Amino acid sequence: MPTNSKSNIARLRMSQGFNRKFLMWRRTVKYGVSNFSRNIWLSLAAILVMSFTLLIVFVAAAAALALNDTVALTKIEKMDLSLYLRSDTPETVQISLADDLKLSDNVVYVDIIPKTESLDDLKTKVELDDDILAIIEEGGQNLADILPVVMQIHVRDVGDIDDIINIVNSDGSQYKPFLDANLYDNQFFHSDNQKTVQNMTSLTNTIQIIGLTTGGVFLLITILVIFNTIRLAIFARKDEIEMEKLIGAERRYVRGPFLVEAELYGIISGLISAAVGYGLIVWSIPAVLVGGSISGISLAAVSEILIGWAPLVVSAMVVAGILVGNISARLAIRKYLRY
Repeated sequence: MPTNSKSNIARLRMSQGFNRKFLMWRRTVKYGVSNFSRNIWLSLAAILVMSFTLLIVFVAAAAALALNDTVALTKIEKMDLSLYLRSDTPETVQISLADDLKLSDNVVYVDIIPKTESLDDLKTKVELDDDILAIIEEGGQNLADILPVVMQIHVRDVGDIDDIINIVNSDGSQYKPFLDANLYDNQFFHSDNQKTVQNMTSLTNTIQIIGLTTGGVFLLITILVIFNTIRLAIFARKDEIEMEKLIGAERRYVRGPFLVEAELYGIISGLISAAVGYGLIVWSIPAVLVGGSISGISLAAVSEILIGWAPLVVSAMVVAGILVGNISARLAIRKYLRY
């Protein structure tokens, strides 16, 4: 047989094989859509539960992004340590120490608090009035002169201050003699802002746990609802399935429509939950669009990821819905179809 004839036959077979697969795929999709519309109320129930599940995950992710970003910024802006030096520490030593501290990767910046500010702060905290100050000054002492020099060291991680301790308090440190002996035990005292950061971190962790737990519960409910929906669809088409088996239909042809039906739930649920989620965030919190903040909560990360990458986020939600639907349907098919 000529070579051209062989190649023509091969192309014809490939074309027939492709046409057959395309026809099978089209019929599978058609029957899947038919199952979807045939069990419309069950389908709507499955979509509603899955949409709510994906919406919970979306909102929890947005909240976690906002709070994590806020905590990170707060650590930089407010997480600081207080270092006390003797009142007679020369200004050159203060500046030199500040410059050396800034060399640490963990140090954002260093503030040297003026004596006047320290005095005002002391008056506020201890409630010193003019009479008490007069008594101190009559003893030959000026309160502003005997106050220690306070250096506020703003750090990225308050748990990693070994470099700072070595600079200030190591045996060979040139700055160790200038540490205030009266406040030695309070060196590197964490400011009150640390409590704020800890509370925000705790809140973030709590929201993440609540989000994961709630999402997990509703994911289980979603799987059960879709599982039962597909189970009922299998029972409703029992006679058709038996006939398909008798005429030798392939397994993927018999199973395909149920997978398509469940994946339709996922596609629709993903789109609905994304629309509702973005609506809740954008319409109720307009500051998200410009990456601003609200009530001290930074929305920069939410704006960058959820708004900047919106098509990818929506696609991810749709894919997640498809996966949940596919897995739920396969569980029902394995148990009840047995083909």
